[in-house]
Amino acid sequence: MAGAAELLYGCHSALELFFGSLMVLRGRGSMDPVEGSTARARLYRRWHGCGLVALSSLGILILLKGKVHEEATSCISAALTIFHGGCVAVHALAATESAAAPKSLGGVAWKEAALSPHIPLTIGFAAHAAGMLP
Repeated sequence: MAGAAELLYGCHSALELFFGSLMVLRGRGSMDPVEGSTARARLYRRWHGCGLVALSSLGILILLKGKVHEEATSCISAALTIFHGGCVAVHALAATESAAAPKSLGGVAWKEAALSPHIPLTIGFAAHAAGMLP
């Protein structure tokens, strides 16, 4: 029977595969303008997408091999905690910078930062790394 750790790795892998594939195919992220990006900007987004697909592949392999509860996977969860925690931190930084900038510049609101999808992933991977997930 699948537990919380398997659910965490499964959901994370599905999300990273979906959004990474979109970035590779479209050459842009969900926040990027549809028109007007340069070939270089699309290249960097596609590289980013490849990284997300690789993260997804790691999670899928861990699930397929039944290694979710092994010590090495706890180390992977610690690294994913650092990654997603960093995403939360830079989201908060963007909100802080936006608070000091004119509203017309398309800033980031604190509400958006507080609803970051990286927050539950950070908590989940931290709990798994600490051995707190069944």
